[in-house]
Amino acid sequence: MDFEERPWVPLSGWPFPREHLTRYLKVAMTLCEAGTYSFDARMARSATPELFPGLDGDGIVTYPLERWSPPTHFGKRYRRRMASSSSISVLLNATCTHIQLAASGQSVDHIVVNRTMDDSRAVYARRFVLAAGGLENARLLLSADDVAPTGVGNTTDCVDRFYQTHVFGCFASVQLNPGSPRAHVAFDRDAQGVYFRRRIWFTPDAQEQHQVLNTVFFPVRPPTGATGHRSALFSGVYLVKMLLAAARRPTKAASLLRDEKESVKSHAAVFFRHLPSAVPELYRAFSGRYIGTRRLPAVLPADGLSSYHLQFQAEQVPNADARVTLGQRLDDLGMRRLVVSPSSTALDIESVVRTHKLLDVRLRSSGLGKLVFDEDELRRSIEDAMVHVNSGAHHIGTTRMSDDPTRGVVDRNCKVHNIDNLYLTGASVMPTSGHANPTLTIVALAIRLGEHLAESTHGASTR
Repeated sequence: MDFEERPWVPLSGWPFPREHLTRYLKVAMTLCEAGTYSFDARMARSATPELFPGLDGDGIVTYPLERWSPPTHFGKRYRRRMASSSSISVLLNATCTHIQLAASGQSVDHIVVNRTMDDSRAVYARRFVLAAGGLENARLLLSADDVAPTGVGNTTDCVDRFYQTHVFGCFASVQLNPGSPRAHVAFDRDAQGVYFRRRIWFTPDAQEQHQVLNTVFFPVRPPTGATGHRSALFSGVYLVKMLLAAARRPTKAASLLRDEKESVKSHAAVFFRHLPSAVPELYRAFSGRYIGTRRLPAVLPADGLSSYHLQFQAEQVPNADARVTLGQRLDDLGMRRLVVSPSSTALDIESVVRTHKLLDVRLRSSGLGKLVFDEDELRRSIEDAMVHVNSGAHHIGTTRMSDDPTRGVVDRNCKVHNIDNLYLTGASVMPTSGHANPTLTIVALAIRLGEHLAESTHGASTR
């Protein structure tokens, strides 16, 4: 549904349907070493497909899952393959700082790369692809304003607009009734050894019925300062983080520990009191995180508890007032830094509140329990979070894809409108964000663009 036009979501819809991207997503799964292209827990090796048995129903399901790579370090994993290629030259320590348009303004003549402020070189090619991320793609286009005064590809003023992130937070907890079935919260592994976990998701019909944005919930460990969990593992994580924070800032270590004195004392008490019974759990967490090819993605609460903190992650409406612009401060290579100005809509906020309410209704009607949260606090927290840039929120949409040049920067083939030989790829071209982390889609779009360029050059498929 992320690819479809949704009447209640402004500027929704991609230039092509989801099926068009499926083949590339399957290849992306292989490159990311994330296992089979399957995101349905009912098809994976698992005895319990539901996250909270009995919850599924009334437009809420828990069989959608997320998969995890080992993680894959692409530079290390594919370095030899690139080095041995006859068609690829990799230039390290060469930062693109300028896109030089031809005098006509309709094509790129060359790009400028810098190692230092005083060491710049020109790179010529028939075609150019920017794959520098959701923020840097836009910055490079805006910075090249010598031939095109408003920046490359910005004749319709779309380059610096439609900035989206994922709205996320942890402001609620599931309280299960006594006798409720055992929750299945921990990471599971499929037949290939790939880690996966379930998510609570609102189906397309439910999203349309309730006019909400694509949203998921998933259990997470308690907030860093909480001690009500009585877990030596979670308190140990808190204490380690505090020690690392103090080590990173030794001059402020004393004041930091003084400010957190009560929390440190509480967590230390929990840690040492429950340590003997938690040794097996600590060993499993340590070995899973640091031993073996595939790392345990995170430390989650145990199965079978009576309450769970829930994190949500939701899409944000494409909004022309959410912008990235060039500021006056310069970076080390003399380029103007970006000023990011997020902007939220009423739907962004109300959708999160509404999905929390809907989940609470479903928990109660199923007899499983309830969702505990303060609606006013939730709304205030979201409003505050959405005016600040969070580096973990994913940067999307700044050079969005649309066949209509007045609504986007690139066409369905990711070519910049009115520029003959310049292409973009990455999260910046995604018209909408969906609820999911964008890495797999980014890789799939890159594969798709590579194939398009190869076919248009040689007239034959390179599948």
